[in-house]
Amino acid sequence: LMVALDLTGSREHSLKQARIATGAMFDAIKALGAVAVKLVYYRGSDECRATSWHSDPDILGASMRRLSCEVGYTQIARVLRLALAEGESLSGLVFVGDHCEDDPGELRELAAKLGRKGCRCFVFHECADDDGRSIQAKPVFKRMAEASGGVYVEFKPDSGVVLRELLLN
Repeated sequence: LMVALDLTGSREHSLKQARIATGAMFDAIKALGAVAVKLVYYRGSDECRATSWHSDPDILGASMRRLSCEVGYTQIARVLRLALAEGESLSGLVFVGDHCEDDPGELRELAAKLGRKGCRCFVFHECADDDGRSIQAKPVFKRMAEASGGVYVEFKPDSGVVLRELLLN
C-alpha cells in the first residue's frame, strides 16, 4: 500500500489536525496485519520523496509527523507515475490532498492505468467549502478515484476508520 501526502503550503493551516487523522490512518493499516507500506510526499517547487517499504506503519507514521509543508504546486501525476513504476504489486494508493494544479486528463489516465494493474486509488480530499481551489479539485479527485476503481472521500478526523473499511472491502 502506498500512502501519498500533499505537503504544499495550502495545507499548512490544517497540518496539526491532518497529522492526527493521517496517524489514525496508519493505525488502521497496522490493524489489518502484515501490509507493506511506502510513504510518498511532495512539497515545494520540485520535491517529491518516497520512503522504502516498511512492514511496520508506525515507522512511517513517526516520519510523517516530522514533515512540514512548503509552498509549491501539486505533483499528483508524479506520484501516480511513481506508483505505476513500482516493481512491487500495489494493492492500493491512498492519497491525501486539498488542491490540484495537475492536468485532470493526465490524472484520470494515470489512475485508470493503476486500476488496470489492480491498484485502486483512495482519494482523501481535505475539502473546505470556503476554498475555491479545493472545490475545483473535487471533481478531478472523484474522477481519479473512479478511473482506478477506487473511492473518493473527504478527509476528516475519522478517516482512519473509513480507510480500514475501504481496505477490508
